[in-house]
Amino acid sequence: MPGTIVSLRVRPGQRLSELKDQDSYSYELAIIYIGGRDQTELLEKYQRCLEVLSFDIEHIASAVN
Repeated sequence: MPGTIVSLRVRPGQRLSELKDQDSYSYELAIIYIGGRDQTELLEKYQRCLEVLSFDIEHIASAVN
């Protein structure tokens, strides 16, 4: 999409708990930079990003030692 840059912060199979600089309630999966002529175009591009970018997150029980 012209005027849009997506920087993924995760890779397939990566544990979210291993990400640096995250809090315990949310994780940064990607950063999206969007440029547009006006707010309407920005919102349309943002909505399209939400439709195209999909993340399947699987819960993995942590091992207790």
